[in-house]
Amino acid sequence: MTWKASGRFVFRYTLEGEYAISSADNNQNGVPDYIDDLYGRFNFSWQQEIGEYKYKEISGGYLPLQVYLYNTGGSVKTEFLINVVRIHLDNDIPIQLRGVFVAHEFFHAVQFTGYDPGEAEWWIEGTAVWMEDEVYDDVNNYVGYIHHFTDCPEWSLDNSNSDHEYGAVIFPKLISERRGVGQIRVIWQGCGVQTG
Repeated sequence: MTWKASGRFVFRYTLEGEYAISSADNNQNGVPDYIDDLYGRFNFSWQQEIGEYKYKEISGGYLPLQVYLYNTGGSVKTEFLINVVRIHLDNDIPIQLRGVFVAHEFFHAVQFTGYDPGEAEWWIEGTAVWMEDEVYDDVNNYVGYIHHFTDCPEWSLDNSNSDHEYGAVIFPKLISERRGVGQIRVIWQGCGVQTG
């Protein structure tokens, strides 16, 4: 099934089989509650990341963003293809983590469409984890990643093993706390000018 929301998002899902989302529709608007909830979180992430934090707006051929919901085994990812951004989310993300997952993956869409998708993985993932904490500050999901970085001081910054790249959130956290949250956008703007 497909549900298009506001021209910005298309949700693709099924209500049958192992990939199904819950069909519960408590507000009886014809859209499953899981989709309603995710749509609200995607809109909130858009308002925060593009509206409040002033990152480049996703536009043109990249809209609507394609959101695929299925049994991913708990993993999430964002794919950047020619004029298409696909966000893959699990079909039953726990409610306490939905916001950070959405904010994180939405920031990848912002990174890939407005800046440089070829940046180092530690910077891409570290700033996406940073952004999820900016948008959903009360969740503090990032804390669970830090030890993946600090437990391995001998590893290169470019090591992308065992969530090491997610633990690199300590760098954008430090930069934003010392220089302000806008400094991360300034760095991304530089990334968009000079690739890699």
